[in-house]
Amino acid sequence: MGYTEEQKDIMRCPITGRSVIRIRAYAGTGKTFILEKLAHRIQNEMPNTKVLYLAYNKAICEEAKSVFPLNVTCKTTHGLAYGAVGFKFMNAGKLYNLSKMHLKRIVDDWYNHVKFCAPRETLPKYMQSWLEKVDVPECTYVSWNDANCALETLNNYLSSADPSIQDDHISAKRVLKMVLPRKVMLALVNSIWKRMQDLNDSKAPMVHDGYLKLYDLEGLDLGDRYKVIMFDEAQDAAAPQANIVKRAKACKIIVGDPHQAIYAFRGAVDALEGFNATNDFTLSTSFRFGPAVAKLATRVLATWKKEETPVKCLAEAQDALTTAEYVSQHYNYTYLCRTNSEMFRKAAVCLRDGKSFHFLGGFPPTLRNNLMDVHHLQCGNMSAIKSPMFKRDSF
Repeated sequence: MGYTEEQKDIMRCPITGRSVIRIRAYAGTGKTFILEKLAHRIQNEMPNTKVLYLAYNKAICEEAKSVFPLNVTCKTTHGLAYGAVGFKFMNAGKLYNLSKMHLKRIVDDWYNHVKFCAPRETLPKYMQSWLEKVDVPECTYVSWNDANCALETLNNYLSSADPSIQDDHISAKRVLKMVLPRKVMLALVNSIWKRMQDLNDSKAPMVHDGYLKLYDLEGLDLGDRYKVIMFDEAQDAAAPQANIVKRAKACKIIVGDPHQAIYAFRGAVDALEGFNATNDFTLSTSFRFGPAVAKLATRVLATWKKEETPVKCLAEAQDALTTAEYVSQHYNYTYLCRTNSEMFRKAAVCLRDGKSFHFLGGFPPTLRNNLMDVHHLQCGNMSAIKSPMFKRDSF
């Protein structure tokens, strides 16, 4: 397979020192191909140079391992953080998702401690003032809105570049119905975060974004170990992931497509723009489609995203645009689901309609276990239920 002119320009770029090579790559333009070729070039020109390839998700990382040369270590950013920090929480048996039921118990524990156990004189003045104004003295719980606000505030912090939990992390969509004062909410979230980090506190689980945040806060320099860092799918990176790469004293090759950002709902930012590039490149010639799709894609990006670089295709590529009704009747297709509940609903529809289906990456184990627990509860098979959440008297 030959190179396009854009790929040739990238292959000629010097890979030296702490230079930052930024590549904006449209869908299907061969970004993984060009990174692989760059890795082989580094291996040939600088045999002893260690290269780190960082991908956003595990599927991309596993694919990269099969094609990259041996001088390249392929990891996800979470995998990198797990090897340095996350394994401690796994060994302590507290690395799992922070469900809303877990959170509510943690929040109510904090509330009861502050209100009924902690000596008033040891509390900050704003906390003392708040306790004096609480209307219902016998109330021993925090509202669900405030509990959800605490969870969303924590997630906002974990996906930020900030070293500490701040006022602007408070969930904007919950704040109007928030009962707790803002300073008290921050104290609550700090308490949750502190418990999550305590290896001896089994009731406050550490989450994957949590140990990634801790790894970022350690401030380690990946440049001590790797001279070249390839950062793939940078448009989907959260701020801690971008920080880890930015501080590295190494040559960086940053690749991504701002038009394919799909993880913004999880706090991802377009890290492409956050790097001061010494060399800028664009991959705009796609191998996936022909002129009809390229023309339409160019119009869409120009109209809705003010993109000035047109989408191109290979001269010999052929395609045709069809209506959604035609595609849905005659071809296989993919559902993209943001939540487990939506994915399960789509599967149920396929099952009802007699259509075969497959879950890319496998069916989520947590969802599978929860569904089986619900099934056992409904059947009265109590001994088979694993999660305490579903150990009830009856369905």
